[in-house]
This record gives sequence, structure tokens and C-alpha cells, in this order.
Amino acid sequence: MKKVMLLVLGFLLGLNIIAQNEKPFYLGLYASPSVLWLQSDKNTVDASGSKLGFSYGLLADITLGDYYALASGLEITQLGGTLSYQTGLVPVQQTVDYKLQYLEIPLALKMQTASINNLSFFGRFGGGFGVRLDAKRDVNNTIINQPASDEIHLLRAYFSVGGGVEYTVAYNTKIFAGIFYKNGLTNAFKQEDWSVKSNALSLNVGVIF
Repeated sequence: MKKVMLLVLGFLLGLNIIAQNEKPFYLGLYASPSVLWLQSDKNTVDASGSKLGFSYGLLADITLGDYYALASGLEITQLGGTLSYQTGLVPVQQTVDYKLQYLEIPLALKMQTASINNLSFFGRFGGGFGVRLDAKRDVNNTIINQPASDEIHLLRAYFSVGGGVEYTVAYNTKIFAGIFYKNGLTNAFKQEDWSVKSNALSLNVGVIF
């Protein structure tokens, strides 16, 4: 894990040095209300329940050209959803609501149109990885959050795609909004009998400066 983080950091620093010789390094802040759900590969595990979540973070755009940038940053992400399955020697149906939180590092290619009347459109394609910060579960709607770290893997990887609009409000200051989809690539659960991945559809709103 440390080696991976050092490699990513070295890569970002190298690109930053290149970007400083050409164009600025842009930073920003954003918030993301989201719809969250889990996806199971087993018919015996019902993952049809969704929930609302909220994420926020710091973004960093390293300019690669007039209309391209490497998009990264740090994000505190909420994930989760509801699973329904049978447990025990005598099968008993159990419904569990999972609330997961990760520290994520996105890494994506950002493509942007030319600005017309201070307005431009962008698309972003890539992924990232995350480290679990917290995991809780509520079994059968008891409204009692129990620790669930024993069920959830420490690390996750995901694919992300989305796009939106940017509006320049002042020199080098922009506001933006966009829709982004995150699809989990790794099994979120330590359970070996089935695989469950965490997904999210988010509305990102923020400022770049």
C-alpha cells in the first residue's frame, strides 16, 4: 500500500513540474450529494436497496494541454446500500443496511471544450482507489449502528466517468457542476461465497481556483 501511494505521489509531482512550465496547477473544493447502492453477483443476495449519501473533497487539475488535464485529489466518500439474505442453519431472512466511508484518491483524464461566453463543457474518464475509514451496519432496521469493519475490505478500486459544465466568474476562478458515476471494481466484502461491489451516482458542485 505504501509503495503504491509513493508511486502515485511521485507521478503527480512529476506532472506538476511539467505543468508549472506550461500552465497553472488548479485546485478546487467540491461537495457531492449521491445515490448509493450495492451490486451482488448472487441471486440469493438481494442488493436492490439504495440510499442517499454525501461526499466532499479537494480536487487538483494538472494541465497537460489546452483542453486536457490530469484530474486527481482527495475525497471523503460515503458508500453503502442494503443487502437481504438468509443466515443460520435454519434459514432466516436478514436485511442489513451498510454505511461505509472511504478516503479516496481519484485519477482521471479530463477533457474540456473551448470557453464560449465564459462557459465550457468537460468530461472525465478514469478511476481511483480508496482506503476504508469506517464501516457500520444496521440489522433488520433496529436503528442501531454496529461496527462492520470485520466484513469490509480495507481497500477498494473503482471506475469513474462523468461530465459537466464550468463557468468562469473571475480570473482563474470557476464554478462547476457535473454528474459522475462510480462503479466498484473490487469486492467490498470479505465474504468469499459472493461478491458485492459498491456504486454511486453523484452530483458534484464546486469551485476551482
